[in-house]
Amino acid sequence: MAANLNTPVLSLTATGDIRPSRFVSMSTAADFTAAESNAGDWVVGVSQVGTRDAPGLSGAGTDAAQTGESFHAFANGQIAWLECGTTITRADLLKPDNDGKAIVGTAGVYYGAQALESGVTGDLIYVIVTIGELET
Repeated sequence: MAANLNTPVLSLTATGDIRPSRFVSMSTAADFTAAESNAGDWVVGVSQVGTRDAPGLSGAGTDAAQTGESFHAFANGQIAWLECGTTITRADLLKPDNDGKAIVGTAGVYYGAQALESGVTGDLIYVIVTIGELET
């Protein structure tokens, strides 16, 4: 797959189940593949808001993508919705927990977004995807 750097989002293939509005990290399985982030992972973006199945249908799943399926991820500099794994305050730098949800970054760790608004566990909040490392 050739990269198109003019697209608003990354088009990736899932190497496992990916839930909506979670941090995602690149996979070494193949080109343009990604997995839901775990604590300590280097983040590449935030997964799409929508689910793979139309909501409300009998048997509809809640994942954005399952193994081998394509999904979209918001990349560096883009605005996305991200699910809170704890209480977040606007302007916090955020990193993934073990479920790919946002928690507050601490010194010496990689972060993947900055909160544009505040929220509590389970809320979807607007963030700007911005990738870096907090100084120790």
